[in-house]
Amino acid sequence: MNVCFIAPQIIKAYSGGLSTQVEYISQYLDKIGVQVTFFNQWEIYNWNKFDMVHIFRADYETYNIAEFLHKSSVPFVVSPVFYNLNNKFIIQLYLKLSSMIKSVFKGFRSDFDYLYQICKFSSHLLPNTLSEAKFMHYCLGIDQKKISVVPNGVEIRFKDADPGQFVKKYDIKDYILTVGQLGNRRKNILSLLKVLEKIDYPSVIIGKFNNNNTLYDLQCIDIIKRNRHILWIDALSHSDPILESAYAACKVFVLPSFFETPGIAALEAALTGANIVITQYGGTKEYFQEMAEYVNPGNITSIRNGIIRALSKNRNLTLKKHIIDNYTWPIVAQKTLTVYKDIF
Repeated sequence: MNVCFIAPQIIKAYSGGLSTQVEYISQYLDKIGVQVTFFNQWEIYNWNKFDMVHIFRADYETYNIAEFLHKSSVPFVVSPVFYNLNNKFIIQLYLKLSSMIKSVFKGFRSDFDYLYQICKFSSHLLPNTLSEAKFMHYCLGIDQKKISVVPNGVEIRFKDADPGQFVKKYDIKDYILTVGQLGNRRKNILSLLKVLEKIDYPSVIIGKFNNNNTLYDLQCIDIIKRNRHILWIDALSHSDPILESAYAACKVFVLPSFFETPGIAALEAALTGANIVITQYGGTKEYFQEMAEYVNPGNITSIRNGIIRALSKNRNLTLKKHIIDNYTWPIVAQKTLTVYKDIF
């Protein structure tokens, strides 16, 4: 089977969950006989050579290619990678108002318009969570028969991570850890740092800020600089052994984002046995079930209490087994291939 993968052009400009997802699904599909070609905008394609096309993320960046494929009768599936905190009625009202505005202003489109149209154009949707699938059905009116949940995944290598390398290099262990795009406001790092400042417990922050000079970044960096118990390490390559060692050496991993689906870094940390504190919004409860501490990202007290509860517990080996059994990339790739075969 030959498949063309299409993702937003900016995907490699930053290290994030979507980049990891696309990279590893392609690697493990290759192991089970699927040839993946990454779309290059500068090449001319004979689309008939592909059995199908798989678009990752439904937004303004992928809209034009989705529209082109639809008009060219090229079948494609979409992993929408979309979550919204608004309820059904607000979103449906927004779509109606948007439609009215577009009737007057022809060039107007909202995020929901792009999402809705791409989903309509597609042959099938592959959301990462059941909550995302319900959103597509109940809020956008997509037929349930057109939706198959395929989870996100994690590399099995993290289960054998050795804490010794990180402990030896930084002389710190059993700390509170977070890893990610620190300047991305969705990750809610400023609120986390305000909590860590008050807890006064050894903590490690790994990742980059946007450019270190926005007000948000400066507020975060100021908290880090005035608190000696908070260690900030610049972004590490996803393949760097120090990263997996950092997960293994921590006691608690925290991801208090405004939403996650579900947060690959949290899966990686859980696979090393770390206790997980994570946002209650998005698809997190589907992945971590009752084996994590869930917090309200808009409430600093909730974040603090979640961390305190997690610190009081032993490392979570039950969650580790649950992830091994359900969310490693070979499992995700096989589920993806099953959907491909069922559709085409």
